[in-house]
Amino acid sequence: MTVRFLADEDLDSDIVEGLRFREPAIDILDVKHAGLRGTPDPALLDLAAQQGRILITHDRRTMTRHFRDRQAAGKSSPGVFVVPQRSAIGEVVESLLLAWAASRAEEWWEQIVYLPFRRSRLAREGASIEVVDLRTLLPLDRETVLASVKKTSKVLLLHEDTRTGGIAGELAVSITESIFEYLDAPIVRVTAPDTPVPFSPTLEEAFLPNTAKVVEKARWLWRY
Repeated sequence: MTVRFLADEDLDSDIVEGLRFREPAIDILDVKHAGLRGTPDPALLDLAAQQGRILITHDRRTMTRHFRDRQAAGKSSPGVFVVPQRSAIGEVVESLLLAWAASRAEEWWEQIVYLPFRRSRLAREGASIEVVDLRTLLPLDRETVLASVKKTSKVLLLHEDTRTGGIAGELAVSITESIFEYLDAPIVRVTAPDTPVPFSPTLEEAFLPNTAKVVEKARWLWRY
């Protein structure tokens, strides 16, 4: 399931605006502009659960306590992202982009996660990641892909399909044939392995791409 967000009333509006500017396709509901000002924390958590949205908040005390109260009462939640007040806006936006582009909503279920998370270390090292989310594979927007490669000179291709025969292979060949001279590193793919899809949830987690796998490969690519 695609990651969706609910922005708490007190969340810095620059985070919401920055996220929408970077990726207009992201589904984020802003409490301040949805007629929900003054909604109590438990009600916001109920709304997030009903709509399958991860709640983003600065409140690391009362909101997290209400979240745990819900768990104690046997109520499920898509998760909470807590952003410390003094966090760098750019790093928070990058972390949210990574969660949206490289993970599934199920990965965050029943979790309290503090942002920015691990990818912010790359930002502190000077790395900046541009996300190109292809809407369709046919037609394939090669122009947008090639323009991004020319800008960044490094490429990480991500999809949930198995490696062999996946669209990442086609994209890698297209990039290499068209603008090889712009590449500063090998093209990296993060995909599922060439095995049948497992039934066990534990094995499925190992099978599918996830945030940790993407961060690992992104760090390798950045350091190349």
